Amino acid sequence: MRDYLLEEVKLQRIDFILKKVAFGTCDFEEKEMAIQWLVELSGELMSEIRMHESINVKSDKH
Repeated sequence: MRDYLLEEVKLQRIDFILKKVAFGTCDFEEKEMAIQWLVELSGELMSEIRMHESINVKSDKH
């Protein structure tokens, strides 16, 4: 079963970080850290989505 709540929380974190970087007063180091967090969060989401798509494709074939 897909955990939509966890995915939504990750998307909210991504949104928050993007807003802080775009509209806040972050220095270079803070922006670099934020970018790294965004890469990690979005990578986790993409892995989860790909895994669920793979499971759905396999179950549709049966």
